[in-house]
Amino acid sequence: MILRSVDPLKSQCNVASSQGDKNQYADTLPYDHSRVVLSKKPSDENSHYINASYVPSWLREKSYVVTQAVKSKPASNEFWRMIWELRANTIVMLTKVFDFMRVMCLQYWPVTVFTYGEIIVETLETKTYAHFVSTYQ
Repeated sequence: MILRSVDPLKSQCNVASSQGDKNQYADTLPYDHSRVVLSKKPSDENSHYINASYVPSWLREKSYVVTQAVKSKPASNEFWRMIWELRANTIVMLTKVFDFMRVMCLQYWPVTVFTYGEIIVETLETKTYAHFVSTYQ
């Protein structure tokens, strides 16, 4: 038997493929070497998984996080838990909530106040510009 070496850039997270409800697209999964790992909840064996990856910069290895658009309420709970655990202070969304009549992403931020799992998110201010909207939570 001949064992092949595995390229870490081609190795995808083993648990990712079984997390259908946490993956917007089944063919876009995080790589083992760069995926975000959340703290594990005692009641949920797979609570550490979120389809998100670290992106390096010239400053440090884990400068940014990229993730897929939120598609469900449970996924928005996991999204906000990730934001809380990583202490992220800026979120940039690169898609629209709606594109004509098609839903592209669940609006994962509240108009006023909403509880996502154990995290309360409050919108303090919204500013609308010509090509984007800024909200401050």
